[in-house]
Amino acid sequence: MAVFNTFGGIVPRTSVHALKAPNGTIAHNVNLRNGRLEPWRELCEFQKFDSRTLSFHEHGCCTVGWNAIVTAADVAPDWGRFYITGRTGQLEAVEDACCGPQYYIVGLPRPVAHPGISGTEECDRSADARTYVYTYLNKWGEESAPSPASGEIRVKDGSPVRLTGIALPPDGYGITHANIYRTATAFRQADGKEQTPMTEYLYVGTIEFPATSFTDNVKMLGLGPVLDTDDVTMPPQYMENICSIDVTTRLAGTHDNRVFFSEPFRLWSWPAKYELTLDSNIAHMVQHGMRLYVTTDTFPYVIDCSKDPEGITPVTQIAEPLPDIACVSDCSCIATHFGMFYSSPIGIILISPDGKWTNITSRWLGERDWAEVAPETVRLCYADGLLFIVTDKVSFVLNIDEKNWNDMQGCELTTISDKPIDMHRSTTGKVLMLIDNTVYVWNNSEKLRPYVWESGELIQGNSKSLWSPSTVKVRTNDTEFLIRTPRGTEYKRKVMDERPFRLPKLGRHLWYNVRLSGYGVVDFLEVGTANLTGSEEAIQNLANTLGEILVKAWDKDGKDTYGKPFNLNVVALIQTWLSGSLKVFVAYDNDKPVGFALGINFRPMQFTCNVLSIDTFYAETEEAERGLLAYISDAVRFLGVEEVWFTKPKDRNDDASNTIIATARKAAMVAAAGYELYRAYDIAKREWDIAKKYYRISQNWLDYYRDYFAPVEDQELRETMALTVEKPNYDTAQGRARVAAMIAYRGKLFDVYKNTTRYTTGRRAYVLSTLMTAQANAIAQADSLGYRNERAYIKLRNDQRFKKMLNTAKRGRNMATEPVSFAKDALGSYGNLWKQIWDTTKTIGKTAGYADNRRPTEYPATYMSAEMLMPRIPQATSPYVAFDENGIPKPEFTSDIYTRQPSLTKE
Repeated sequence: MAVFNTFGGIVPRTSVHALKAPNGTIAHNVNLRNGRLEPWRELCEFQKFDSRTLSFHEHGCCTVGWNAIVTAADVAPDWGRFYITGRTGQLEAVEDACCGPQYYIVGLPRPVAHPGISGTEECDRSADARTYVYTYLNKWGEESAPSPASGEIRVKDGSPVRLTGIALPPDGYGITHANIYRTATAFRQADGKEQTPMTEYLYVGTIEFPATSFTDNVKMLGLGPVLDTDDVTMPPQYMENICSIDVTTRLAGTHDNRVFFSEPFRLWSWPAKYELTLDSNIAHMVQHGMRLYVTTDTFPYVIDCSKDPEGITPVTQIAEPLPDIACVSDCSCIATHFGMFYSSPIGIILISPDGKWTNITSRWLGERDWAEVAPETVRLCYADGLLFIVTDKVSFVLNIDEKNWNDMQGCELTTISDKPIDMHRSTTGKVLMLIDNTVYVWNNSEKLRPYVWESGELIQGNSKSLWSPSTVKVRTNDTEFLIRTPRGTEYKRKVMDERPFRLPKLGRHLWYNVRLSGYGVVDFLEVGTANLTGSEEAIQNLANTLGEILVKAWDKDGKDTYGKPFNLNVVALIQTWLSGSLKVFVAYDNDKPVGFALGINFRPMQFTCNVLSIDTFYAETEEAERGLLAYISDAVRFLGVEEVWFTKPKDRNDDASNTIIATARKAAMVAAAGYELYRAYDIAKREWDIAKKYYRISQNWLDYYRDYFAPVEDQELRETMALTVEKPNYDTAQGRARVAAMIAYRGKLFDVYKNTTRYTTGRRAYVLSTLMTAQANAIAQADSLGYRNERAYIKLRNDQRFKKMLNTAKRGRNMATEPVSFAKDALGSYGNLWKQIWDTTKTIGKTAGYADNRRPTEYPATYMSAEMLMPRIPQATSPYVAFDENGIPKPEFTSDIYTRQPSLTKE
């Protein structure tokens, strides 16, 4: 007898005679979810291309196809475009508006021609020497590196300068504008009046092509941000395998044995400092999360991109000396949450994120079996836990995700009839297949696809026993059944339901095999030699027995009243809140206790008593004490406790007996206070004598100042008031200060966005706040710099003959202030000491008054409870609980002892 309760896939590496159930020799176009035979659905046409198409990419609701092997990468969040390599040998951006793709070369070339300038040169304090550069700007706001600098011209701030000869951009880059920059000089704050100049290119204005000239009359106060695209670099030529790195908006690509990276959030700039060089030529590269998986003609690599892009990017080489795990098919690399899958000479290799490799097809396909399916033509796709392995000879579907897709247990390996030349997983989780210039959605049609499943050799006993099947039972609705012997097909029929049927006499053979095909779902298959695997009557008897056990009702009057599956009924649940949250469960059967449970553990025993322990408690007042005792008394009466013992409180005491010590202490305090009062008076008298000496000294200092230093100060004031002050040029000074601020905060915007992942769109408000703060700081610094620079210039214009007079006058001012300081210190010391004497006197009075009038101290009492023995709870006589004849509490039971908490408030 052969029974198939579940159905499995094929195992080509196992011989037919050694194949065990539930696996089969053929599993074609069959869905083995839940171990049943189910048909897949036919392909559903999605989009048809007009010309020969070898690869495609889905972007939004549109699909773009190419007559070349093209790799595409989407950027998240969606920028309205995606990036491709392999079409023209350059990295391209595809803008797919209304399903009409427009191609642009990524990056902006550096302008090769410098601008010509003309203007009226001037020599003035507000004139600056300046040069000009310009950059290209495309339709997305991406900016190129600057052009060569123009010649130098010296003009006043705001004077017009004419720029000409701005070169027109090359085609194909989407360049629409040019930004104009000019040098501006600021001054960095330094010690004293020394200033260090600093010069940068600042934004002036923008022109739109085809214009090639510009007139600059912008003052320094109107200049924009500092030019920060000096290091912008074009993407390398002939780059392949473009990938988009998650979290940070960044691209990566390969060429030969090198891996290239773009700037985060600057996908048009590819600095050489990020470049990595591997030991072998790269076959393909895919991305998942923050890791890049690279296959080469020798060993694969895993590149971790989660580190700071300015730092070293960790590279893991998966090197094993024996197996050949090189990539043999450029189109076979895909990335999943498991890692990277690709085709090697020994099977499909999985490279995990931690750098481990596994041959996932070794269970089903040996090396010879794998070589026969043309591994160099493998195309892979992963969706819904299924790995699609398509070659030019055969197409497989392999279940690799049984843990996450638990409805696919035992799906294993099957074959399908589709042979797409390109496959991708759509944004909705469907598999898109490119077949004959048309993109189809796999398993998405209303029409079912017929399947075929064939078992291995069914034997009876050992492999040398002859046997003959006689009955078959198949649970299905529309399936063709076929049984074969070593001589060929013996019997075939259509099965429409699960009623068993007899087979004709087939003779006795060593083995048979069964084929099931069609559109119906097959739950199980039984092939028996005589009767079926079980008698319907026996199964019914077993069901009746189980029903009597599980559905037996509690019926006292011969009538099914409750219909409960258990004879034991829990009828009482008592909760008490004496110490913490103690729950007591009591079970009754026919008004008799049969067991109890504490907490969550139920241990049957004869119900006799409960042991309850009350913890130590503390009461501040007698009212609180009485409240606690009243609550405990109510609770223990409900539980049937007759007596409660409490330890007597400790005797209260105070310091009434310590009157002799208290009197002595008061006398000591008065004596100490009197001594301190005398000492304070003596010190005050001595300090007053010193203060009088300081006062006489201050008079002498004042006379000396009037005779020698006052005339010099008067002369200094007269000459200073007569000086002519040059009018400051604040526009130029503030402009230079603003330039310094722009330079100081150069790159702040990019630094903020560079550390913003694609998920943190809510950081826009934070970015705005940060920029506003930086702008406020820049303006404050600019104002300080402008004022300081202009003031320093005016001070340098003053006559040096006043330096010695000013220094002498400063010394005179100090002398004039010292007498006043001496007198003030003397009077302050005298006044403070008398205040201390008065404060000490008041303290003595307060201390004496407190000692005579303070209340006696009373100490708190502590109670210790004793252990109580709680007898069995009376059921019929309890004043709080009333039960009916079935042992169930009556509805009139309304005691609130279940939920009430101790109350310390006065009722």
